[in-house]
Amino acid sequence: MNANSIVLIGMSNVGKSRRALLLEGLGFNRVCCDNEIEKKLKPYLLKSGYQGIDGVAEWLGQPFDERYVTNSALYLQYEIEVMQEIISRLRQGEKLVVDTTGSVIYIGADILSTLKELATIVLLDAPQSLQDELYQKYLTKPKPVLWGDGTYAPIEGEEPLITLKRCYPELLRTRNIKYHNLSHIILDYQEIRAPGFTAENLLQKIESK
Repeated sequence: MNANSIVLIGMSNVGKSRRALLLEGLGFNRVCCDNEIEKKLKPYLLKSGYQGIDGVAEWLGQPFDERYVTNSALYLQYEIEVMQEIISRLRQGEKLVVDTTGSVIYIGADILSTLKELATIVLLDAPQSLQDELYQKYLTKPKPVLWGDGTYAPIEGEEPLITLKRCYPELLRTRNIKYHNLSHIILDYQEIRAPGFTAENLLQKIESK
């Protein structure tokens, strides 16, 4: 584990971007993986009339959409490329805080193992009680989501959105298992959201683990 750089992991909407911005203010160079993937996807987005991170979600689609299989494979390819670029910067000794996507756990065991050697992996934990809240956020402002591990499992005759609602908690559960296995440090969701919890508090919390 290398404490010089920090990689934030966890589900979408759990607060990685906000914490990455806090750490940027303490001298870390911030990398937002969502933004880097969006840059690589830009030609495909423009071709389909989309732009921005919300446009990425629209372009990706849901697992019941015809375009999803092809687009999700391309998205993952670019996510792997982005992480390989980050690993190259880590090897050069750059002090980074990396704001990962929720799907970082799908980029491959070898890449994740290398990442774990080069940086401190910090999980912003999403307890069971947050599942409904995260699901509502997902519905109102969907981000690109890769459904790995067969967690999207439609039942014949079931409405697609009902399938999403039924399967999303299982996606959270299986992802959280993978996040816990990957992380060096686990931070409590409620604690880091407390009023007055500063960037310095966050860094001290990480360094004290």
